[in-house]
Amino acid sequence: MAIQDLAFRSDSRPRDYVVKDRAYIFSCKAYSDGTQSVPTAATITIKRPGGAALPTAVSLAAMTIDASGTMTYALAAGNTSELGANYTADVAYTVSTVFDANFIFDVVRRPPRNVVIQGDLVFHHADLTDLLGAGESNTQTYIEQAAEDVWTFLESKNIRPYLVLSQEIFRRAIEHRALELFFTAKTKSPEDRWALLRDEHRSAYSQELIAIGPRAIHDMDQSLTADGTVFEGRAGEEGAKDTGYRWTV
Repeated sequence: MAIQDLAFRSDSRPRDYVVKDRAYIFSCKAYSDGTQSVPTAATITIKRPGGAALPTAVSLAAMTIDASGTMTYALAAGNTSELGANYTADVAYTVSTVFDANFIFDVVRRPPRNVVIQGDLVFHHADLTDLLGAGESNTQTYIEQAAEDVWTFLESKNIRPYLVLSQEIFRRAIEHRALELFFTAKTKSPEDRWALLRDEHRSAYSQELIAIGPRAIHDMDQSLTADGTVFEGRAGEEGAKDTGYRWTV
C-alpha cells in the first residue's frame, strides 16, 4: 500500500488544546484510500514536552474503538496538571498490520475560541444569506474553516493563539478568510463578480494577518492577565524583562 493512500488525523484541528486540570478525550481516525479504516486494536503513548512521562504514565495504553473505527482515549485530569506546548501522543493501530502515527497537543489555561458568527459576515455583505447555494443553510462551514486557517497560520509562525489574551484580535482575519472561501466556492471565471469579491477579501485577510502582531495583547505565562508592554514602561508581569511584541512561546 502506498504511503499516500494512508491518512491519520486527530478530530481536533489544528491541534488538541487540553485545559489544565481537566479530563480530556482524544479522538482520532485512520483512513485508507479516503475511506475510514476500522482498526482491530490501538494503543497510545503520551509524553510531556522534552520526553518525560506524565505524572501517571500513559504507555501503550489501549484505546477504545467504535464501530466506525474512531479511536478514543480518555486522559485523566491528574495528567493535565502542567501547562506546556507540544506534548506528544504516539498511536499504534492495527488494520491487518500495525501502523504508527502521532499528533501533538498543548495543555493550556484557556483554549482559543472562534468569535465569528454569520451575522458578522452579513455586516460586510447585507445580502449574504441570499447568496447561499443549493444545500447551504448558513455559512458556518466557511467560518469554521477560516478560524482553523487563521490558527494554523499563527501556529506556523510559532504563535500560540491561546497566548493572545483577547480572541477579538482575530475577528477581522477570520471574517475576511471566511468570505474569501465563500466567494471562492462561487467563482466560475477569473474576472466574474465572485472572483473580484474573493480577491477583495483575500487582500483584506492578508492585511489583517499582518496587523495581528502589533495589536495583540499577550498572556505568555497563561495567568489570564495581560503582560506588560513597552507603553507601560516595563510594567506588569514582565518586570525588568525586555518587552515589546512577541511572536513566539
